[in-house]
Amino acid sequence: MSEISLMPSSYKGQVEKKKIYDIFILAGITLVLSLFMIYGLISLVRVVYEKELAALQAERKQVENRIGSLGEYEKALRSISEYEMLVKEAKRPLPVWEDVLAEVSSFLPHGIWFDNVDLKYENSGGKCEIAGRALGKDIVVAWLKEIEESQRFRNVELKYIGDNEEEGRKTTMFIAVMEVIPGEG
Repeated sequence: MSEISLMPSSYKGQVEKKKIYDIFILAGITLVLSLFMIYGLISLVRVVYEKELAALQAERKQVENRIGSLGEYEKALRSISEYEMLVKEAKRPLPVWEDVLAEVSSFLPHGIWFDNVDLKYENSGGKCEIAGRALGKDIVVAWLKEIEESQRFRNVELKYIGDNEEEGRKTTMFIAVMEVIPGEG
């Protein structure tokens, strides 16, 4: 027989209540200790993450400073690239207009004259536009055929040709356009 069975019934109820009370106290203590441990772990994790966050923020500031200094390098690189393009453009072969005019004039037959000569640089070469008059359309056509055979010109085009009367005299007005090949001279 056990000791509890020999005891009076009122005392047995008290022992039972005490056991239940002890179980509740033990469960409460276990719960409080568990909560303290969880709080401690959460606090430890928080401290670790706050340190990592501070390190990341410091690294971010360093990266931002580097980006700022790279912006200056980018501006310098852009400026150098622009200078490079200007140098390349300055080095490209361009027509010498005196030579171009001398060659155009060397083909000029009797009975044709110029009213306007427009010379300009375009893309990688030059463009020559000549507006003038002649005694006949055949003279203009023959002159342009000679220019087409020259090594200095390409895409020779007669943009306009028409009759004109001036001081009782009939003439032919024309506009001719041609590309000048650079580097020839």
